[in-house]
Amino acid sequence: MKKWITLLLALCLALTMAACGGDDAPQEGQGVAVDVDLTQLSSTLVYAEVYNMATNPQDYVGKTVRMQGNLVYQVVNGQPNPDYLACMISDATACCAQGIEFVLAQPLEEYPALGSMVTVTGVLTSYESSGNTFLRLKEATLEQTA
Repeated sequence: MKKWITLLLALCLALTMAACGGDDAPQEGQGVAVDVDLTQLSSTLVYAEVYNMATNPQDYVGKTVRMQGNLVYQVVNGQPNPDYLACMISDATACCAQGIEFVLAQPLEEYPALGSMVTVTGVLTSYESSGNTFLRLKEATLEQTA
């Protein structure tokens, strides 16, 4: 009887851990193993996690990150500038935003409209400019979200 109770408790614990994301294995999606999937978090937690990424980049650099937010890019002569693309994430009240720049693995023939909801997946890197550290997803893929 004790064996059955122990087995039942172990099964319940395993199911709870799986449901709550207790598995540390990378998530699969879009053909890429994802280490940090921000698309699975609430808007409050996403904003907090992006803030943590910005303040502690050493904990995230080299990890594959998936995020969802509004597409921002620089426009030059009426055309999107593929040298500067970013995904902006707002907090739950939409009063504050954090963004992460990204560089596409392959340039697009046509870019989604400025402000479109997109999903971006790439490897997080950091770089310094004018004494400040900035984050960037490299080798990124971009999907327009409905």
